[in-house]
Amino acid sequence: MQTRNKLLDDLSKVFTNAMGVAQGAKTEADTALNGVLDRWLSQRDFVTREEFDVVRAMAVKAREENELLRASIEKLKSNPIKTTRKNVNPEGATGANIARQIAIKAGCPVEVSGMTVNRFCSSGLQTIALAAQRVIAGEADTFVAGGVESISCVQQEMNLHMFNDLSLAKQKPEIYWSMLQTAEQVAKRYNISRDAMDEYGASSQQLAFAARAAGLFADEIAPITVTMGVADKKRGLMTKQVTVEHDEGI
Repeated sequence: MQTRNKLLDDLSKVFTNAMGVAQGAKTEADTALNGVLDRWLSQRDFVTREEFDVVRAMAVKAREENELLRASIEKLKSNPIKTTRKNVNPEGATGANIARQIAIKAGCPVEVSGMTVNRFCSSGLQTIALAAQRVIAGEADTFVAGGVESISCVQQEMNLHMFNDLSLAKQKPEIYWSMLQTAEQVAKRYNISRDAMDEYGASSQQLAFAARAAGLFADEIAPITVTMGVADKKRGLMTKQVTVEHDEGI
């Protein structure tokens, strides 16, 4: 009986060990599988239902705004707005919103807007660039852009009250430099000699004069008859009708 019991005990141990090995293998397999699943899931961009609803609402709103924008563009196409822009040193004769004043003086209806742009010497080009950008953006089909300035009515009468900001002048004094000071700095920085500048200036003037004489600017300038003020030493101030048909600066 003892021998038989010993045999049963040994068989029981064998089965127990086998079951333990099997259970261990199963646990190891489960761990490995879970690791693979975790890595796979971590590489996927899953969102919650709440996050999905938020994104969907944003998409719907964007679609509605796009339709409103499309309708606005179509309305502008069917009813174009003409806008006038001008550049100035905005004081005196060219103060206030001179662009608006020019539009009204030219006979445009009051619905035509006007925007005055001041970028000093580059203002004229800036107005043209802005007008082109607004046409591209679909804001209107027609713009009138250009420059206007009466330097003789402004430069010597400029309002210089509180012109300089002391803290800014201390931080960056060059911000208040005149054009002449800036030119001297540029010439010094890039080693441009006075002879080279004179030669370039004279050549530019000669080329411009030759182009005007050949009529190369005729198609670019629309003649306009205006009333010009004239200061005469003997007769004082007077006016006369003149037709401007070429660049008087050449």
